[in-house]
Amino acid sequence: PHVPLRMLLSDFGTPDEADPAALPAPILTARDGTILSLSRLTRRMEFILRNVDFDEMHFLQFGSALFETDWGRVEAGPGDFVFVPKSVAYRVTPLQGPVTRLVLE
Repeated sequence: PHVPLRMLLSDFGTPDEADPAALPAPILTARDGTILSLSRLTRRMEFILRNVDFDEMHFLQFGSALFETDWGRVEAGPGDFVFVPKSVAYRVTPLQGPVTRLVLE
């Protein structure tokens, strides 16, 4: 029961690959309510998102993106973290290639 589990994120499909109106796909949920989601956004989000329940930490693995927020614009690339505080509205636009990111709420 305590054997390490290896997850290949490339094996997971995400709804937002084909539909920019879809949210990132949750892949892990902790007992305390922490959620880890995967996104492979290929086009600009069709909506502005405001998470009123949790802060969000976005880790970009591949591609680069523009985060448009209430507080300004942030460009991020592979290996960057983008922190979006609770109740701050934002939208993500891919700048280069599909943007693969992990979102921790």
